[in-house]
Amino acid sequence: MLPAVLLVAYVCAIDVPHVDLYADPLRSATLNKIVHELAPSWVQRAGSFSCERLGGGLTNSVIRAQPVAPGCESVLVRIYGEDTEHMIDRKHELRTLQALSKSKYFPHTGVLGTFHNGRLEKYAPGRVPTLDEMRAPAMVDKVCAALARLHLLKVPSPPRDGEAVHDAPAPSLFPTLYRWLNLALAKGAKLPLGLDEVAVRAAIDELRGRIDSLGGRPSVVFCHNDVSAGNMVVDEEGDSGAVHLIDFEYATYNYRSFDLANHLFEYAGSGPICWDRLPTAAEEADFLTQYARAFRAAAAADATDAAHVRALHAEVEAFKPATHLFWGLWALARSAGAGSDDAGTAKFDYRGYASERLALAFPAHVTARATATSTGTGTGKRVPTHAGVATHSGAHTKPTAAAVVAAKPALALRGGAKSSKDMSPPAAPAAAAALPPESTFEDYGDASKHYDVFRVDAGIAQIAAGVAAAKARLGTDALRVLDAGCGSGNFLGSLATLDGVGEVVGMEPNDGMRARAQAKAQALGGNVSVIAGSVVEPPTALSAGSFDVVVINQMIHHLDGQDAQGDADADGSPVSFPGAELALGNMAKLLRPGGLLLVNFQDAHQIEATWYYELIKPHMLEYARTRLAPRAWYAKTLGKHGYHDVAFHVVTQLYFDEAAYLDPHGPEQESWRRADSAWAGLEAAEVQAAVSKLKDMAASGELPQLIADKEQLRKLIGMSTTVAAWH
Repeated sequence: MLPAVLLVAYVCAIDVPHVDLYADPLRSATLNKIVHELAPSWVQRAGSFSCERLGGGLTNSVIRAQPVAPGCESVLVRIYGEDTEHMIDRKHELRTLQALSKSKYFPHTGVLGTFHNGRLEKYAPGRVPTLDEMRAPAMVDKVCAALARLHLLKVPSPPRDGEAVHDAPAPSLFPTLYRWLNLALAKGAKLPLGLDEVAVRAAIDELRGRIDSLGGRPSVVFCHNDVSAGNMVVDEEGDSGAVHLIDFEYATYNYRSFDLANHLFEYAGSGPICWDRLPTAAEEADFLTQYARAFRAAAAADATDAAHVRALHAEVEAFKPATHLFWGLWALARSAGAGSDDAGTAKFDYRGYASERLALAFPAHVTARATATSTGTGTGKRVPTHAGVATHSGAHTKPTAAAVVAAKPALALRGGAKSSKDMSPPAAPAAAAALPPESTFEDYGDASKHYDVFRVDAGIAQIAAGVAAAKARLGTDALRVLDAGCGSGNFLGSLATLDGVGEVVGMEPNDGMRARAQAKAQALGGNVSVIAGSVVEPPTALSAGSFDVVVINQMIHHLDGQDAQGDADADGSPVSFPGAELALGNMAKLLRPGGLLLVNFQDAHQIEATWYYELIKPHMLEYARTRLAPRAWYAKTLGKHGYHDVAFHVVTQLYFDEAAYLDPHGPEQESWRRADSAWAGLEAAEVQAAVSKLKDMAASGELPQLIADKEQLRKLIGMSTTVAAWH
């Protein structure tokens, strides 16, 4: 049982003034009248006041009434968002705020009065931290202290069905998930990503089973449930920069580790989501360690130890999928009939946000169902994509691929691309010697000697589901499949044995890689062949519309990204991906009408799931920026080239042999490193520094925990992503 260092009385009656007025944030006269009627004594002290709209959240509009008189505090007019009464129990919220206001740590939660569609409340002075500031070590300490104070409060829950007040209520997580799912369906919202009600309910049940099976009983405390940067203020005047939590509309008794996991995901923001901002394993470990210390200190308990932090970390990992279900279903319910948010501003893309979060809820679970339903029904209905949720902040308008290619004819691409003046395909199938220059990104001939030692056909389950869908939709069990950029051919055998596949053609520009692929093809038999060719310049021997399915596996990142001036930029700004766009357009020409494109790629945020990337993190961040096109780019570019019914599926499978991948000495071996092209481009000194770091971490005992942490993350966000698109 958690110690209750603070006890606040439950306010059974909502004993505050009320006026029957309807507030409009755009009509100051109504706002002034509400303030005058609900807080006459404050108005008298203020003398006069002005109304200032604050940066709003997604649920309410917030207006600050700022007095002219010096020394007089402001008050806040909170106008409830449209249709939010179905999402939030406003009476419970008022009681919670009144109860919290009785404690010394939450004095600014007091409610001064209510009106028809909102309330007047005390104002918490301070400023909202930025996302970058929120993750800074000094701020993390303050956030942890604020969370610990909240989690140690004992706030009696409201009576249920005439019963007595409950001092030990049940966690709200699962009732809330079911309630929001039911509300979304009742309002006519359609589940995204090809999911259906049965699949989502099964996911919730599966999650409940996982939580129930955790060793020990997860702590249930009074939780905020929405600790984002926008829901905290930094008090720079009265309390030495202390952090105060605000906006308790979703606050309930809940699992403590849910509150912590949710906060960690808030590092990525929400408008737009930028998953590559998720905390690193080290940052997450530091946060949980600091929280454990703050909690023990606030509870006057014994000092925390490593075992306690590890147990807390394990709990938080278990609750991470719950945060995606929680906010995915919240957004889905809000998407049905939602009006403007923070009235007068642009609408938030609830549907896109629901897709983004639900895609990350139980990746294996969603992938298995979404792949089958979104690509295999043959209904012709367009599956919602992630285009509405950008994955990078500060998006720039980018020139077309053609414009960029024209700006820099000598485009460095795997397999190569000629100048913009010579983009037409050759008159005859290209011989190996006649292929365009190969990319300088990696020595593929040398890499081919090591590639097959460690690599496996990661993502084959998603490809198999797509092939099965193509068989059903196209009505043939003799599908012609192109493995574009097949490398050493380690997918050829798996593709050839899939039900419905009649022929597999591998296409590869590099001599060394292609020679190994051709050897595999000969061993496999007559329905598998390998030809010389590039995705940016397919040989004319491949006629238009000649393939039912085109597969591109883990090679699109070999096509160099560029900035608007034509060179891969190093200043941190986004880049365009003209080579990748050219490849997608060329594959569209090779597909028959109704054919299926399957691209397995690594999304930028998924670099966080590979343990050894921490050894070369600066390199990997630049690698992700310049080579890993985000989902939003794929959705937009695929649509531009005539693809539709676009769906993304997270792949949690390792692309290495598991034993080799988890070998803590692997990065010390050149052959091991050559199996992952991410190491390409590193100078010898950088490789040596990475190996030295590896040895230091092994000697200090940090390495096993790093690998374990990254493995937990991989199972959540995946190691790669497969996009399926029909043409």
